[in-house]
Amino acid sequence: MTWATYPNPPQWEFPVIRRPLVSLAVQTMASGKELLADFWLGKHKWEFSLTYPNLQPAEYEILVGFFLAQKGEPFLINPNGNDFGVVGASLGTGNGSQNTFQLVRPWGGYFNETCKYIHTQPNIYVGGVLQNPAYYTVNSSGQVVFASGHIPAVGQAVTADFSYDEVVRFAVEGKGGSSQAASGLAGMTFELFAVKLWKLQQVDLITWFE
Repeated sequence: MTWATYPNPPQWEFPVIRRPLVSLAVQTMASGKELLADFWLGKHKWEFSLTYPNLQPAEYEILVGFFLAQKGEPFLINPNGNDFGVVGASLGTGNGSQNTFQLVRPWGGYFNETCKYIHTQPNIYVGGVLQNPAYYTVNSSGQVVFASGHIPAVGQAVTADFSYDEVVRFAVEGKGGSSQAASGLAGMTFELFAVKLWKLQQVDLITWFE
């Protein structure tokens, strides 16, 4: 599927808020024990809040136009490598026959997040050696597929440097992360604070499940 891409420029400024979300319910039994239900079946979402303190008229029109065109439809976003750049991600270890390795974003050694929409041509290393892009392809699921004759040997570490996109939508007020049906208003609040200068305090985005 072809996705629209969030406009850049204009470039947002700091602070950028990033919030991981899971959707859970906890039921306490008479014994005091708790039962946990995961409504998203192990998946998670992200909420992002972007800030634009100084917009020229043309930039203001770009953001308004994109919002009105997309409404609730999903789109891709990549904040120029700010927290979306991955260096030295471990994709696994070769066994001599495995030719496919998933690109992932590691989080502190506790969790690997699957990365599907790769923003730029990744750098792939096998045993610490940078691989010629002719030796592999990256498919639509963000998997690195090595060509015959270039499959990692037993014990060779496969690592990657890359940048990736997230699929998001504009959040509905107060219901962006709800497990229930979200209905309400989505919008942007622009402030004309000087002659031909606009301010947009917050744009709220949330991950879209495909």
